[in-house]
Amino acid sequence: MNGIAANGKGAVDTRIVLVVIRKMDKEGLGMAWWKWWNRDARVLLEQTVSEKMLLYREICVAKREWENAHALFQEATEVDEIDYAIYLLEATEKRYDMLIKKAKRIQLSVLMLNA
Repeated sequence: MNGIAANGKGAVDTRIVLVVIRKMDKEGLGMAWWKWWNRDARVLLEQTVSEKMLLYREICVAKREWENAHALFQEATEVDEIDYAIYLLEATEKRYDMLIKKAKRIQLSVLMLNA
């Protein structure tokens, strides 16, 4: 059995697991394990939320950059200015679209970030 309490079908025997957990609780190890497990879950959740918040901020910045590029295009008068404005407008629009697609892929919701 290689040190694992398993029945004939390969499933773990719950009685032995309960005995181990009770022994850990008597020795004070059970609570430490739970705090460690809970801490890791909390840290993972905080990292996920902070990554989503960072993506949301990037989307806001990209939208502002796209709006500024659009305004620059509207104000351009010379040929070089128009060429630069078109290049900048296309680049900012592609970045904004890329970030929106990424947000959809990870199912980012502003309501979720406010909760």
